[in-house]
Amino acid sequence: MDWDRARGVLLATGVALVGLIALTAFFRDVDRVEVVATLMYAPILAGLLSFGVSGGLLLGLAAAGVYIGLRLPAIDLVGLTPIAGTVISRVLGYVAFGALGGWAADQLRVALDRYELIDEVDQDSGLGNARSVISALSRESSRAQRYANPFSVVTTTFGDFGSNRRERTRLRELGTKVAVSIRSSDHAAHIRTDEGHQIVVVLPETSADGARTVAQNLETLVAGIVGREVATESFTDVGDDNDPMAPLRDRLNR
Repeated sequence: MDWDRARGVLLATGVALVGLIALTAFFRDVDRVEVVATLMYAPILAGLLSFGVSGGLLLGLAAAGVYIGLRLPAIDLVGLTPIAGTVISRVLGYVAFGALGGWAADQLRVALDRYELIDEVDQDSGLGNARSVISALSRESSRAQRYANPFSVVTTTFGDFGSNRRERTRLRELGTKVAVSIRSSDHAAHIRTDEGHQIVVVLPETSADGARTVAQNLETLVAGIVGREVATESFTDVGDDNDPMAPLRDRLNR
């Protein structure tokens, strides 16, 4: 899971939890100011997830200021001493939540970014990603040159389709069906491109004739799932000095 998706999950879960706590307090006839005070944790959460420590601390201080403003009528009425404990605990709670939560969010983002640097799995489809294809191409190119055994690559490209939710569902379905349609020695990947999406299948010890057969089957499979026209290419490396995969490598590196 990348940071953007993790942040979305954390935000949705946190806001739902804050809302549930505030709703429970409301139905238990808790002071309305305290209900509002509970809801103010939601924007602090959004700030710390978006901007880290600085955003969390800034919004924590802002929430503390708003809370003190809400408590001014009570302070004018009964004085500060009777409610000092409540005010101080709220202010410290907002600031601590913003600062410590922002620090934790920064650590999580760094960890996920580091993981993404070595991750070779595409989160949308469950297939490999561009990094995995580059590794597979390097491995098979070395093997082809050493043993003079050809290998091939088939790519199928198609544009974006449907809403984000529908697209994710179809991509997961596509990944599952592509994975079961190839040999265990083959490597399949899904890559997002400027034009949309691309499915790449690396076929060890496969000639050009075999690659054409795989290309036809893959084109039919992908078009049937995404429901739109697809473009398919195949490349074959026979292990000589030529590198027919160069254009594909350039696109992957970009």
